[in-house]
Amino acid sequence: ALPNWAVDSVQAPAELADPKDTKRSRVQAVVAGYNTPAAAKKVSLIVNGKTLATRVVNVPANGRAPVEFAPLDIGYGFSRCEVRVEPDAFPMDDASVFAVRRSDPQRVLFVHAGGDTRSQLYYGAALSAAAQASFVLQTATPESTTDIDPSRFAFVALDDTVALPSIFERTLVQYVAKGGSVLLTLGTRAGVHAELPVFGGQVREVRNYARSGAAATVAQVDFTHPSLQQADPGRDNGGWAGAKIFYAAVVDAGASRVVARLSDGTPLLLDRQIGEGHVLLMTTGLDNLTNDLPLHPVFVAFVDKSARYLAGSERLSGARPVDAFVTLRAPGEHVGEMASVEVVDPAGRRPLSLTEARTAQTLRVSQAGFYQVRFANGSDAVIGVNPDRRESDLTPMADDVQQLWSGSNAPSQSQLTETQAVEPKTKELSLWWYVMLLACAVALAEVALSSGYMGTQREEA
Repeated sequence: ALPNWAVDSVQAPAELADPKDTKRSRVQAVVAGYNTPAAAKKVSLIVNGKTLATRVVNVPANGRAPVEFAPLDIGYGFSRCEVRVEPDAFPMDDASVFAVRRSDPQRVLFVHAGGDTRSQLYYGAALSAAAQASFVLQTATPESTTDIDPSRFAFVALDDTVALPSIFERTLVQYVAKGGSVLLTLGTRAGVHAELPVFGGQVREVRNYARSGAAATVAQVDFTHPSLQQADPGRDNGGWAGAKIFYAAVVDAGASRVVARLSDGTPLLLDRQIGEGHVLLMTTGLDNLTNDLPLHPVFVAFVDKSARYLAGSERLSGARPVDAFVTLRAPGEHVGEMASVEVVDPAGRRPLSLTEARTAQTLRVSQAGFYQVRFANGSDAVIGVNPDRRESDLTPMADDVQQLWSGSNAPSQSQLTETQAVEPKTKELSLWWYVMLLACAVALAEVALSSGYMGTQREEA
């Protein structure tokens, strides 16, 4: 096997507001060696074709070494970045590309009841402490939303607000259908049969666990959902097992995706897609009265991930592996002239035909490099695509592993030799020919015997 050094992984923010903030403005990479001796390797950070920084890392034999670049000094808009190690005999994995989008802090509209200050305090503090997001919270009461345009915000949060002005609710429905997102939480103000704005349906019943003296717990969590995603949740259910729920509303899930459930099966977090956008419904509140979730560290992680998911910043930049799929439009979206999608691949070609640009729901990124996408709702994206790093290990596979990958059940040459060595020296003899001859002889004898009995005797005159 040839020795090969590769950029194994890169962690970088997909969205960046302040390049001087070293907690967020940093790039962390890992350089790996396969069948390699210990060596000092130069690693560079390149942004838009210009080398910003170079580090020297000592990579152990057949090992890995981390490297960090901070701060990430980029301009406004999309920046095409890459971490590159000095070239070797296999150059395809010497660099890992990714895209970072710099913009001003995005505004989030937080609609809450006039007398509720707890929810705003807890949610705003968690949003400010989020490590990979940059948002500014703008609060409003339901009565003051009549003249607000939700399209000017990254997403809208409705905290325990089921009664909205009709003009604002209609505007919200159109906002979600065109790609916007809404976070809806239900607290003590969501009574039975209350109409749910934007999400649709009613509150079927409310469950006050505090009266029974035993609070409900979070029993089931879908960690594949972007708002709750965790690689290794652990025994504490990703930190959710310690949270206590005192009050929750019961709604009809319908076609929604249930992301989390309580110990009695009540849906806690639901995600419903409406047009191009999403409505994330939490059946309990954010005020530390209906639950103690804001007191747990997992609350900050949830606010961070759900905000980035609702804002849609993750799909507009970052990196993907080769042969991954990028969602272009929601299923069942109205097809028309305004719904066309424009895609430019790393070679500068357009991989979609005119018909596919109007109808395709996903795009398979089959080449390494940068893809430029303009979605139907007018938003732009730049996505970096890298080969699978499992291909960097050039050690030949064993024969039995190759047979498993190829799906062949044919025995190997060694197995054939062993079979021939233990093969018995006796030879099998088929008896079917003799059985057939015996059967024919029995049939002829039976015919001759029966003809003697069946024959007619002639009478003499």
